[in-house]
Amino acid sequence: AIVDRRLAPGTKLSEGEVGTLFDVSRTVARAALQMLSFEGLVRTERNRGAFVANPSPEEARQVFASRRLIEPGIATAACERVTSADIVAFRAQLDEEGR
Repeated sequence: AIVDRRLAPGTKLSEGEVGTLFDVSRTVARAALQMLSFEGLVRTERNRGAFVANPSPEEARQVFASRRLIEPGIATAACERVTSADIVAFRAQLDEEGR
């Protein structure tokens, strides 16, 4: 939702709401928000919570440049190891997310 811009920069993301939205515990939601913060998609503020980040144009360029370098290697490694069962599971996941 953040990457697709369905959540606007500055939107507050409470652990409880994120947990309810994805049907996970607050502990799992907190861990996910921490990972998103590490990736620069979310910023956290002490005693205020987590918010959708609003990166500067230069920060966005740096992130996309890094992804262009890293992701082809990840895709290649995944293709070398993928099984028929993995493809079935992946298609099921895509169908579920497409709802």
